[in-house]
Amino acid sequence: MTNAEAIARALAAEGVEYAFGLPGGEVVVLIDALRRVGIKFLLVGHEASAAFMADVTGQITGRAGVCVSTLGPGAANLVTGVANAYLERSPVLALTAQISHDLYPSFTHQRLPLDRLFGSITKQSSPLDGVDTGAKVAAALRLARSDRPGPVHLAISSDVAAGESRSLAGPAASAGLPMGGLLVPNGGSGGTDARMQAAEVVRAIQQARRPLLLIGLGARPGDAPAIRDLLEVTQWPWMSTPKAKGIVPETHPRFLGVATGMAIDRAILETIEASDLLVGIGFDSVECDKPWFLDRPMVSISRWPTREGTYQPLEIVGDIGTTVGEMVTRLAPKPWPDALLQERRRAIVRHPSSTGGPSDAVGSPSAGLSPLAALQALRDVLPEETVVTCDVGSHKLLAGQFWRTTAPHTFF
Repeated sequence: MTNAEAIARALAAEGVEYAFGLPGGEVVVLIDALRRVGIKFLLVGHEASAAFMADVTGQITGRAGVCVSTLGPGAANLVTGVANAYLERSPVLALTAQISHDLYPSFTHQRLPLDRLFGSITKQSSPLDGVDTGAKVAAALRLARSDRPGPVHLAISSDVAAGESRSLAGPAASAGLPMGGLLVPNGGSGGTDARMQAAEVVRAIQQARRPLLLIGLGARPGDAPAIRDLLEVTQWPWMSTPKAKGIVPETHPRFLGVATGMAIDRAILETIEASDLLVGIGFDSVECDKPWFLDRPMVSISRWPTREGTYQPLEIVGDIGTTVGEMVTRLAPKPWPDALLQERRRAIVRHPSSTGGPSDAVGSPSAGLSPLAALQALRDVLPEETVVTCDVGSHKLLAGQFWRTTAPHTFF
């Protein structure tokens, strides 16, 4: 079995169905091996597109999306999408070619230090040397999807790809990857420490008068029943971040908008200031474009550690659904005063004819169909399960705030 075949078989064993990329002579052997195990190679016009496609595939499936490139500038073209996956907390495996081992020291044509290029924007960047290739690819896939999820980069030279895959004899055989790149700790505390942290979080919530729930990108569809139970028991109002839209339907009667830099941001920040405790569920400050989270009392229930710099919330690290489910039994209803709740709900309502100022970004300064009216008309006629994607620009601010999302993975 060649190393290219070992890679392909390891990917197929993990349920990978697609690889996205742009071929070069150095990865033809790998692309052919993928085809022979039933993995579809989808051609793109630019390597960055392949990485973006792998990024979203990882978000949807929970398994690593796979992107493939040749060496040198072709590999460098992946960087934008891989860096995005790093910030999106998306599991991705980036496979690139590299100059053959024999030529690397003296052959400079398209030679780039890919381990250094990818090392700072991946959980790990490693070369494949032809030993235990299948086990190393399987380990890379596990690393990519482990909390905190993110991209992993593997480089393979053309001579190694076509060469025979070798195994180390006996128990010394490695099932992992060489150390290198940026490794993100899985974090969390066990035993007594975890119970003490949970008790501190519950005590902070019990002492608060106006808790506000904030659902972030670390929340997953499977957490939704526990989060809905928490909302029903506590009667708290709640917000979502853009990447958590749909975990709880935004038609919920206590939904107070989308936080972190969408339209009507001033009204959203006023609602946050009206609370005396933010309860983050999967909240990760990587989504925030302003530092409002730094000076707010906050507790966090997260799958991975999120403390950084002066951001030091009371934090429980572990499975969100399980943790929230256990907390529900220890909390009593604590609704906001009805007048305050209705005031903050009115603050996120905008009419299609609105011509609010630039900070609102919801109206049109000229006659005709406003962007908000167009968006709301689409929402009125399209099915609930419609998938919406939007790139950056002012339209993102409108769609992120005013497109009512009712199911996970239907807004990107």
